[in-house]
Amino acid sequence: MNATFEQVKPETLAIIEANAKRFGLSVDDYLRSLLPKEEKELALKADEHNEESAEEREIKRQKSITWIKTHREEYGGKYVALDGDKLIAVAEKYGDALKLARQKGYKNTFIGDVLPLDYEGFMGGLD
Repeated sequence: MNATFEQVKPETLAIIEANAKRFGLSVDDYLRSLLPKEEKELALKADEHNEESAEEREIKRQKSITWIKTHREEYGGKYVALDGDKLIAVAEKYGDALKLARQKGYKNTFIGDVLPLDYEGFMGGLD
Protein backbone atom coordinates (compact mmCIF):
# COMPACT_ATOMS: atom_id res chain seq x y z
CA MET A 1 0.00 0.00 0.00
CA ASN A 2 1.23 3.48 -0.92
CA ALA A 3 2.41 5.70 1.95
CA THR A 4 -0.34 8.23 1.19
CA PHE A 5 -3.03 5.57 1.52
CA GLU A 6 -1.66 4.66 4.92
CA GLN A 7 -2.84 8.08 6.07
CA VAL A 8 -6.40 7.56 4.75
CA LYS A 9 -8.99 6.24 7.16
CA PRO A 10 -10.12 2.69 6.32
CA GLU A 11 -13.75 3.77 5.87
CA THR A 12 -12.71 6.48 3.40
CA LEU A 13 -10.59 4.01 1.48
CA ALA A 14 -13.54 1.59 1.38
CA ILE A 15 -15.71 4.32 -0.18
CA ILE A 16 -13.03 5.10 -2.78
CA GLU A 17 -12.66 1.41 -3.66
CA ALA A 18 -16.45 0.95 -3.88
CA ASN A 19 -16.82 3.95 -6.20
CA ALA A 20 -13.98 2.76 -8.39
CA LYS A 21 -15.60 -0.68 -8.64
CA ARG A 22 -19.00 0.88 -9.41
CA PHE A 23 -17.49 2.72 -12.39
CA GLY A 24 -15.43 -0.30 -13.46
CA LEU A 25 -12.14 1.47 -12.80
CA SER A 26 -9.02 0.70 -10.82
CA VAL A 27 -8.58 2.84 -7.71
CA ASP A 28 -5.77 4.72 -9.49
CA ASP A 29 -7.89 5.43 -12.58
CA TYR A 30 -10.85 6.46 -10.42
CA LEU A 31 -8.73 8.92 -8.42
CA ARG A 32 -7.26 10.34 -11.63
CA SER A 33 -10.77 10.88 -12.96
CA LEU A 34 -11.39 13.21 -10.02
CA LEU A 35 -8.42 15.44 -10.86
CA PRO A 36 -8.85 18.75 -12.70
CA LYS A 37 -7.99 18.56 -16.42
CA GLU A 38 -4.54 20.20 -16.04
CA GLU A 39 -3.47 17.74 -13.33
CA LYS A 40 -4.70 14.78 -15.39
CA GLU A 41 -2.49 15.92 -18.28
CA LEU A 42 0.51 16.24 -15.94
CA ALA A 43 -0.13 12.76 -14.53
CA LEU A 44 -0.34 11.27 -18.02
CA LYS A 45 2.85 13.06 -19.06
CA ALA A 46 4.65 11.69 -15.98
CA ASP A 47 3.45 8.16 -16.82
CA GLU A 48 4.82 8.47 -20.36
CA HIS A 49 8.28 9.14 -18.91
CA ASN A 50 8.06 6.03 -16.70
CA GLU A 51 7.41 3.59 -19.56
CA GLU A 52 10.94 3.82 -20.97
CA SER A 53 13.19 0.81 -21.16
CA ALA A 54 16.55 0.71 -19.39
CA GLU A 55 18.25 1.17 -22.76
CA GLU A 56 16.16 4.28 -23.54
CA ARG A 57 16.90 5.74 -20.11
CA GLU A 58 20.64 5.16 -20.62
CA ILE A 59 20.55 6.88 -24.03
CA LYS A 60 18.78 9.86 -22.43
CA ARG A 61 21.30 9.90 -19.58
CA GLN A 62 24.19 10.02 -22.03
CA LYS A 63 22.50 12.85 -23.94
CA SER A 64 22.04 14.73 -20.65
CA ILE A 65 25.71 14.34 -19.75
CA THR A 66 26.75 15.60 -23.18
CA TRP A 67 24.35 18.53 -22.88
CA ILE A 68 25.86 19.53 -19.53
CA LYS A 69 29.39 19.38 -20.94
CA THR A 70 28.47 21.61 -23.88
CA HIS A 71 26.51 24.21 -21.87
CA ARG A 72 28.99 24.97 -19.06
CA GLU A 73 29.46 28.56 -20.21
CA GLU A 74 25.73 29.35 -20.09
CA TYR A 75 24.69 27.40 -16.98
CA GLY A 76 27.89 27.02 -14.94
CA GLY A 77 27.20 26.95 -11.20
CA LYS A 78 23.54 26.00 -11.65
CA TYR A 79 21.51 22.81 -11.44
CA VAL A 80 19.61 21.75 -14.54
CA ALA A 81 16.76 19.32 -15.04
CA LEU A 82 17.01 17.54 -18.36
CA ASP A 83 14.99 15.09 -20.40
CA GLY A 84 17.73 13.75 -22.63
CA ASP A 85 19.11 16.87 -24.30
CA LYS A 86 15.98 18.92 -23.61
CA LEU A 87 16.30 21.54 -20.87
CA ILE A 88 13.34 21.41 -18.47
CA ALA A 89 14.40 23.67 -15.59
CA VAL A 90 17.32 25.66 -14.18
CA ALA A 91 17.83 26.51 -10.50
CA GLU A 92 20.43 27.48 -7.93
CA LYS A 93 19.74 24.37 -5.80
CA TYR A 94 19.22 20.69 -6.64
CA GLY A 95 15.87 20.54 -4.84
CA ASP A 96 14.56 23.59 -6.67
CA ALA A 97 15.44 22.09 -10.06
CA LEU A 98 13.71 18.86 -9.08
CA LYS A 99 10.63 20.72 -7.85
CA LEU A 100 10.36 22.74 -11.07
CA ALA A 101 10.68 19.59 -13.19
CA ARG A 102 7.95 17.84 -11.18
CA GLN A 103 5.69 20.88 -11.51
CA LYS A 104 6.08 20.52 -15.27
CA GLY A 105 5.05 16.87 -15.07
CA TYR A 106 8.44 15.16 -15.18
CA LYS A 107 8.58 12.50 -12.49
CA ASN A 108 11.94 10.88 -13.31
CA THR A 109 14.22 13.47 -14.76
CA PHE A 110 17.99 13.88 -14.86
CA ILE A 111 19.19 16.59 -12.46
CA GLY A 112 22.80 17.61 -12.84
CA ASP A 113 25.07 20.34 -11.61
CA VAL A 114 26.84 22.27 -14.33
CA LEU A 115 30.38 23.05 -13.27
CA PRO A 116 31.60 26.58 -14.04
CA LEU A 117 34.28 26.95 -16.71
CA ASP A 118 36.84 28.03 -14.10
CA TYR A 119 36.22 25.01 -11.84
CA GLU A 120 39.49 23.20 -11.18
CA GLY A 121 38.24 20.47 -8.88
CA PHE A 122 39.25 19.46 -5.41
CA MET A 123 41.12 16.46 -4.17
CA GLY A 124 41.15 15.88 -0.44
CA GLY A 125 43.91 14.14 1.35
CA LEU A 126 45.62 13.49 4.60
CA ASP A 127 47.91 16.09 6.11
